[in-house]
Amino acid sequence: MSPSLTYRFDLFDDGGARNCLFIAQCFGDEHAVLLARALFDSTFVRMKSIEVWRDDVLVHEANKHGTSVVN
Repeated sequence: MSPSLTYRFDLFDDGGARNCLFIAQCFGDEHAVLLARALFDSTFVRMKSIEVWRDDVLVHEANKHGTSVVN
């Protein structure tokens, strides 16, 4: 079984500017959200918020001052 869906991970800094764009292929939304949460909790990557997109669909959104909005 191979990943078949492409996801875009937008990482934003404190000013709201995108400071990293990450593209990954995942098995589905659940796996993309797990990857996003791992990135978000990482101390290696500095960000204020993250958005995960599958095509034009917002799959997951989170920021450091709150919980996930979509999932």
